[in-house]
Amino acid sequence: MTNEKTRIIVADDYPVLAEGIGLMLSNESSLEIIAACANGQELLERVDALQPDVVLTDIEMPVMDGIAATRILKERYPLLGVLAFTMFSDHHLVIDMLQAGANGYLLKSCSKYELLEAIVTARKGLTYFSNDGSMRLFKQLAKTSLPGDENAVVLNETEQEIIRLICEQYASKEIALLTQLSKRTIDKYRDVIMQKTGSVNIAGIVVYAIRHGLYKP
Repeated sequence: MTNEKTRIIVADDYPVLAEGIGLMLSNESSLEIIAACANGQELLERVDALQPDVVLTDIEMPVMDGIAATRILKERYPLLGVLAFTMFSDHHLVIDMLQAGANGYLLKSCSKYELLEAIVTARKGLTYFSNDGSMRLFKQLAKTSLPGDENAVVLNETEQEIIRLICEQYASKEIALLTQLSKRTIDKYRDVIMQKTGSVNIAGIVVYAIRHGLYKP
């Protein structure tokens, strides 16, 4: 078992953001913010010098934006985890970031739990969709070709029904009542569905379902 910390660089033209993230993660012994920078060019230089595991970057920055920086970083370091960290859920910018190779996106208003979940996901090389994304954005993501897109997997009838109910925003307890299964069974199905679809949260399941015709919003 490794005790290595996940080393993080934050890129944003507002220094207070990096300070805020530092405070949010200060009690997490497995994480370390090793640098902060104010634009994409500085980010490239810091990554070259420090070799982090994960980058949290704003999208709109001076000198070089997060989209251009992400594209270059992913060419140089394909295994680097890159997360877009943005104030607003600007659909076109988020999609541009993901197409540039980012592992996912977060809103700056996200909770500490979601930030931690996204960092762990990005370090594993998986894709993270913010739970605060709108259905409109999920529909756009479902129509967009992204690096590492998954192929369709075999889902049985019960799994497909549970996916549809998840997309309708039913909680596990409600799904249990509707399907006449126990909540524990529904939770197990949810875990299997996430594993099969390569999702790490509900947002990922929704995007997968729309993309593969399992749900039509």
